[in-house]
Amino acid sequence: MKKKLVLASSACLVASAMALGGCSGGSKPAETSAAAEKSEAAAEKSEAAAEGGSSDAMHLSFYYPVNVGGDAAKLIEKICADFNAENPDIVVDPVYTGNYDDTVTKIQTAIQGGTPPDVFVSLATQRFTMASTGMAMPLDDLIAADGDEGKAYIDDFLSGFMEDSYVDGKIYSIPFQRSTEILFYNKDAFKEVGLDPEKAPATWDELVEDAKLLTNENRYGVGIALNSGSAQWTFTGFCLQNSKNGENLMAEDGKSVMFDTPENVEALQFWLDLQNKYEVMAPGIVQWTDLPTQFLAGEVAMIYHTTGNLANISKNATFDFGTAFLPGNARQAAPTGGGNFYISNGISEDRVQAAWKFIKFATEPERAAQWALDTGYVATRQSCFDLDIMKEYYDKLPQAKIAYEQIPISKPELKQLLTLEGITPLGYHYHETLPENPAGLTAVPVEVKHALDMKCYGYVLSDGTETIYYSGDSSELPEDIRTRFLAGEIGRIYHDTSTHDLPNPSHCYYGKMEKWIPREERHRVYCMHLDSPCEDMLKEKGFSIVEVVEG
Repeated sequence: MKKKLVLASSACLVASAMALGGCSGGSKPAETSAAAEKSEAAAEKSEAAAEGGSSDAMHLSFYYPVNVGGDAAKLIEKICADFNAENPDIVVDPVYTGNYDDTVTKIQTAIQGGTPPDVFVSLATQRFTMASTGMAMPLDDLIAADGDEGKAYIDDFLSGFMEDSYVDGKIYSIPFQRSTEILFYNKDAFKEVGLDPEKAPATWDELVEDAKLLTNENRYGVGIALNSGSAQWTFTGFCLQNSKNGENLMAEDGKSVMFDTPENVEALQFWLDLQNKYEVMAPGIVQWTDLPTQFLAGEVAMIYHTTGNLANISKNATFDFGTAFLPGNARQAAPTGGGNFYISNGISEDRVQAAWKFIKFATEPERAAQWALDTGYVATRQSCFDLDIMKEYYDKLPQAKIAYEQIPISKPELKQLLTLEGITPLGYHYHETLPENPAGLTAVPVEVKHALDMKCYGYVLSDGTETIYYSGDSSELPEDIRTRFLAGEIGRIYHDTSTHDLPNPSHCYYGKMEKWIPREERHRVYCMHLDSPCEDMLKEKGFSIVEVVEG
């Protein structure tokens, strides 16, 4: 099987990374034919469902992609059929639209033709495009109209997924078929070459050494897709793993990317070295959709792939397999990916309400849990994990636990720490210590000053992979914190910021921040608790603006 290796173009890979999506990928002609058959089948099923509704039932068009193996399309069709059965006045017509890239193209075509889908699933990272082009509407008014129930609904979603729903402080999508990349590995192959089958590689160095042992004439040690539809997702993961401070490949506002930092260039080189230097990866470009098949056939011992393929691999593997966190370098990290629900902009209010009703139905805890069990995608709501079916699922298939356990490091933004502390736009808590929590988060209090001699506390917060400083509503940034920040020990600062320089300030004057923090490092300082609409001015000076989710 081993051949003379071909150098993959880094320029091509980086260009593909500009999409910054999740688990999308290309399709072969045979798959296109299959997609057409699935689409026809979906149409037939929706017609059958419609027969059970009233003659004047509202028909909603629902575009959805599938980019994993198994029966995901059939499962989505069942969700629609169940909804239609409970709501005879609404008929959701599911339309299979190929992979994620194909889906966006078809949505754009439908909009241009004046027949946009009422509701659709697209990549979470596509929210910026959906918002800026007006393809999707913000959902905040719908959530607010549901009152306490709406707030509880949003608060129940895992923060690592929910944060991918915001654009400029507004919610544009609801998590649905969400995932992270994990490492699938063949335990039998590990035993064959003398490796511990219960110990997957945890670092880049270990990955190389294990892959060398696993590579032979009939098998490659590791498989990682390089096609244009998925390379960006994996590349984001490599960059996160090589980041000293947890910066993502993309800025939080979606308006800039960091391809050419030394850390990201090094990450790209390591990926190419797996193929060209170490020769443990197949030459050329391996398609995302081919990797699971190659893994199941024993042609590759380890693959980087979505948790959404867990059900497929679990059902079809003829060997003992394991799952593990992606190997790290400077840190352990993985990108979140997958699709969210969106509602098209510009449709009538009654269709908006019907689409919103369907989204809430499809994401009910029991249904979200069952979807996770049937596909391998990660259950998107915290309440799912309190259900007996999820507990039984993890007991039966412990490999599935990795996906959920990896979520806290999949988006190293540490917003869950801020939520834990109780920081919201409406108030701040002052505690010398944080309550015990199950996530392994730590907080070291730093005594600071509020107004006059009023004592309060800032916090150095850490989850074991990243460290940040939260000011605690103070008028000063301690010198020690500044030193640690500039040395890279603290990755980010979240600081209250004032536009006024008062004799006895209670908040920190931005002019002090300018003096203390060099411009090239200000993007790591997130201004919050602003005393006036000064966001644009602060951004011009190089600072970031914190996005705090109420609740």
